[in-house]
Amino acid sequence: MGFEFIFGNKYLGKSRFISDKEMDKIDFRNRNDDSIPCVVKCFSCGIYMDYKKGDRGIFDSYWVCPSCKRKIKEEAIYNKLEKENEYWLKNNMPSLNDEPECCIACGGPWPYCKTTCKIFDA
Repeated sequence: MGFEFIFGNKYLGKSRFISDKEMDKIDFRNRNDDSIPCVVKCFSCGIYMDYKKGDRGIFDSYWVCPSCKRKIKEEAIYNKLEKENEYWLKNNMPSLNDEPECCIACGGPWPYCKTTCKIFDA
């Protein structure tokens, strides 16, 4: 499994989750070496960009298109993923304002109390 991005005209598209089966079809030179790898496809050329590891370690690596030579920094990819994760959490995690009255009375560790709450043991 991993994430695919489309990059073109200085715009980085949303990440797309790709399965292990899909990732296995992508050449290793196009992936970063994370446990959950990322790949970047050049919008203009329609091909996966080559991953170039930097000398300093973290966040100095980049992807470059072998055809048009367009580049994008690895840091930009991680910034995009972080923004997507923050957006998802903001829109999908329960708010403390949503806490049911019975949970307020219980004093349990809302919203992570379902495994210890007697209401949910039925």
